[in-house]
Amino acid sequence: MKPLTRDDVRINLVMMPEDDPIDASLEESAASWVRGELEAGNEWAWCKVRVDVHYKDLHASEHLGGCSYECIEDFRASMYYTEMVDAALSQLNGPVLEKAYENAQIVASNMTDDAVFLQGRYEAKFNNIPNDTDLASQAAHTLLHQAAIDHHVQVAAELREVANAHIEAASAHIRAEQRRIVR
Repeated sequence: MKPLTRDDVRINLVMMPEDDPIDASLEESAASWVRGELEAGNEWAWCKVRVDVHYKDLHASEHLGGCSYECIEDFRASMYYTEMVDAALSQLNGPVLEKAYENAQIVASNMTDDAVFLQGRYEAKFNNIPNDTDLASQAAHTLLHQAAIDHHVQVAAELREVANAHIEAASAHIRAEQRRIVR
């Protein structure tokens, strides 16, 4: 599975009033503008925001305080919004890729087990052909089944290779994210 992108997730933007005082964070001219905008009803003039990114039953959030914008569109056009969405996507991709890795291992293991079981079943059938039956017909029938089993074993091996490639890609992404977080 490839890492999630903005197209794969639902993004919510939540704005809340800022608790920190205006004067402590801004120069006087900016603080004056913020107070005027707040009095005029512009809640985006002094607020804090949260970006929530959702994928199925998983979610991640990023928070930023001390925001001062003319409107929601200005915030969405800012680098802060882009960085917050990207950070939440990175948080979300860890568990999603880990789950894909686990599922790929399970599928590959189950397919191999099924192919081995079927091969054993038909080998046992071939070895137990009674003497009083048409041996040529039974042998032909069993060889057809063996060919089908061989095909399933080959498909399982190919799927295992694909699963291993996905597992390696997910592992590389997880290692990169872990290195990024440690920095």
